[in-house]
Amino acid sequence: MHSSRANKLNQEEPRSSKIHNYLHLNKFMDLLTISQSPNGLNHQNVVDSASYSRSYGFSIKFPKKFYPAKQKSIKAFKSKNYEEVIKYSTEFLDKYPDSYSIRCDRSEAYMNLREYENAKQDLDIAIRYKPKKERGFYLRGMVHDKLNHPNDSIKDLGRAIKIKFNDRLTLEAFKICAKHYKNIGNFNDAIKNLGSALELESHDVWALKTRGTMYFEKKRYNLALKDLTALLKVEGTNIEALELRGIVYVKLDRYDGALNDFNTALRLKPNLLLSLAYRSKIFRIEKRYVDALGDIEKYLKFGGELNVSVLKNRGLVYRGLARSKEALEDFSAALQKERKGSIFRHRAHVYKTLRQYQEALYDLDQAIEIQKTDKEAIAMRLTMSLQVTPNDVNALADRGTVYYAMGESNEAMDDLNKALSIDSNHVSALLTRAKVYRSQNEYKLALKDLDIAIQTDSSKPRLYRNRGKNSKSFELRASIHEKLENYQEACIDLNRVLQLTPDNLEILLKRATLCERLKKYQGCLDDWTSILKLKPNDIQILQNRGKILMKLCRYEEAKSDFDQILKIDAQNIEIIALRAEILQEQNKYDEAIKELTDAINKFGDKGQLLAIRGGIHMMKKEFDESLQDLNGALNIEYNSSSDDSQSLRDLGFINNSLNFFDNEEKVEVKEEVVTSPKCDIKSHVLALCYRGSVYRNKKDYDKALIDLNSVLNNEPNNAFALYERSSIYRDNRQYDEAWMDIERALKVDIEVDA
Repeated sequence: MHSSRANKLNQEEPRSSKIHNYLHLNKFMDLLTISQSPNGLNHQNVVDSASYSRSYGFSIKFPKKFYPAKQKSIKAFKSKNYEEVIKYSTEFLDKYPDSYSIRCDRSEAYMNLREYENAKQDLDIAIRYKPKKERGFYLRGMVHDKLNHPNDSIKDLGRAIKIKFNDRLTLEAFKICAKHYKNIGNFNDAIKNLGSALELESHDVWALKTRGTMYFEKKRYNLALKDLTALLKVEGTNIEALELRGIVYVKLDRYDGALNDFNTALRLKPNLLLSLAYRSKIFRIEKRYVDALGDIEKYLKFGGELNVSVLKNRGLVYRGLARSKEALEDFSAALQKERKGSIFRHRAHVYKTLRQYQEALYDLDQAIEIQKTDKEAIAMRLTMSLQVTPNDVNALADRGTVYYAMGESNEAMDDLNKALSIDSNHVSALLTRAKVYRSQNEYKLALKDLDIAIQTDSSKPRLYRNRGKNSKSFELRASIHEKLENYQEACIDLNRVLQLTPDNLEILLKRATLCERLKKYQGCLDDWTSILKLKPNDIQILQNRGKILMKLCRYEEAKSDFDQILKIDAQNIEIIALRAEILQEQNKYDEAIKELTDAINKFGDKGQLLAIRGGIHMMKKEFDESLQDLNGALNIEYNSSSDDSQSLRDLGFINNSLNFFDNEEKVEVKEEVVTSPKCDIKSHVLALCYRGSVYRNKKDYDKALIDLNSVLNNEPNNAFALYERSSIYRDNRQYDEAWMDIERALKVDIEVDA
């Protein structure tokens, strides 16, 4: 027995040898632990792994966690000693080349030392090891930024943000992407990234300034003003922001705000050329000519350039101070640098003041030649002409037209009345006076002038030599007839316009709209078809023609138009709804439900689609399914935060239509806004009508009346709701009320048919 136990022990010797070695390894780890000092590892006392390997016949590799170089690298990284980071991380990576965190640390160190190629090499390796971690992509995107590789930078940073959004590097990533998008001219994506950056840090000065500047460059001055104001709340002494906001105020004609900003900027730094130049212009506009001249002198004293803008501004200041000769000198000097129509016009004013009329006329002619639409120069030129020949009817009519274009209606009317007192059939004067009357809502007087103009002009053969010009008479008269709701007469005038100028897109659009209003659907269809030839594949035109085809019960042709739209825009919910309505009219209920269900599954719950599907279930007498859809549609509308949802509240639809829910059906209004499409008032009304009908069929009359009354309170002539309510009154033996609703509904139907 002893012998067998000895043999057994001998057989297990290799295993006991392993245990022996593990015991020594544990001892080795204990020594590591013991050798730690309060300030970290005391590396001088750490035992040598090589001696243990020799003594005990197996290899020991330091665990990463305790490797001295790693600890030193981390410590150096925290203290921003980047040379030390590179030294110790390189030592560590020689032992552990697949360490993601240390390789990223070393890449950041390289970045801070501007060794971008080395940083990129590290990050390429790190990303290859761990392609699903965000830090490598963030850092490599930033390296690409430094190496001026905008597309690579955007790509890496975009991927990093998708992996982990709220990282410490996310804010900087959004700003870098915004910068690159701005530089390549992608305004929308730049603004989007700046918006994301400001969601993370609403007071980020760079993002506010950049977005404010971009809005300014796009002439979106109110948005620029908002960002610059937010920036100045953070940094009230930011001179660039003060100057830019001052310019924005000038563009918005808010001169008090502009003066405040330029004054503040100049207190901080008195030699700001831009602020001095702009402040002088504001002083001049406010007729503070002495102050304006003082700023110009300061501008020049501090080394400002005497360019065209400054010469023009100083010339206007001299003119305001009645220093005509000095004004002439500045305008002449400006014209030597650049021939601008406005400067010729300003100099003409000075010549006129000095009674040098020939020179003034020459300058005005030059101004008009440079800028054909310089209304002020044209009016001034005509005024000087009328001083010589005061009863020149053409000059009076032309000046009246110019004054009208400048928005000076009283002056225009004076000239036009005088011209027509000389020649009562002067066509140009009649047309312009009709426009003035129209702008003053004097439609009958406008029609009178137009009738005379058309009668006079149509007798002249030049009508057909100058069709485009004379068609304006009929077009103007048509617009006035439309204002007076004389739709038939408006259509007749538009027909005449189209005889003179065929394929006139604007007139075809107007006539199509009028034909629909007059219920001349075939004529309307012809116009939409003509318009489509001029603008093929236009979604709105195809939709309009499809709707007219539906009114003509030409459903297959309508579907063809709608299918063409869906090839262009597969997510067009309104067109999907219209297709379902066609199937409903064709009694293809199951096919309609299938199409609506597919769309809802694909695009989510849409109020319009749920309302129509609920109505089809109602027609199939599937009342439970119908109620589920209709409640869902109304629930979406109720929770929507859109403008139209507010309109529904204002109209009283929502409060009246949802207050009857019992405990099982009651809509829970959450504080968090439910994401939904823009609320469609039409679909809301439709859902209420259908739900009222469902409740009537279920003989739940109180609930039905709440829905139907809600509709009729806002749409008194809704025939569907009237018929449904009359049925409820009939069933409840309220025959007088039932009869009144039927009469109203029949009257509405007759008007529609007419």
